Amino acid sequence: MTQTDLHQRVEVRADPALRPALLEVLAAFSTLSFSADRARDALVSLFERLSSPGIRTSENCAFVEHYLMDVESVCGSHDMPARYREFLCNANALHDAITAPAIAENFGCLPEQLMAEARTL
Repeated sequence: MTQTDLHQRVEVRADPALRPALLEVLAAFSTLSFSADRARDALVSLFERLSSPGIRTSENCAFVEHYLMDVESVCGSHDMPARYREFLCNANALHDAITAPAIAENFGCLPEQLMAEARTL
């Protein structure tokens, strides 16, 4: 998968309300001159949107979870602090946020928990 593939997937499959935030996450992580501030702000914006009523759906949570894993695999070769790479990989129970919130909460993967964690990056 390439950055172009990820961009196209967002354009075709992502909820329109999430598209700008998803594309900003990709842009923040795919740049060769990694900016911790830009990456943090992009993640916070994404999880603020995902926490919103009407946008917080099972489909959107699952899409964002898989997207973050793909962003990490595509951008993992860039020089970024390990904590950012770990954050992207550790959102792996986000898909449970709607159907099994206790599981997602246990793994720190509710959108609000991820937003709070992103703020500390």
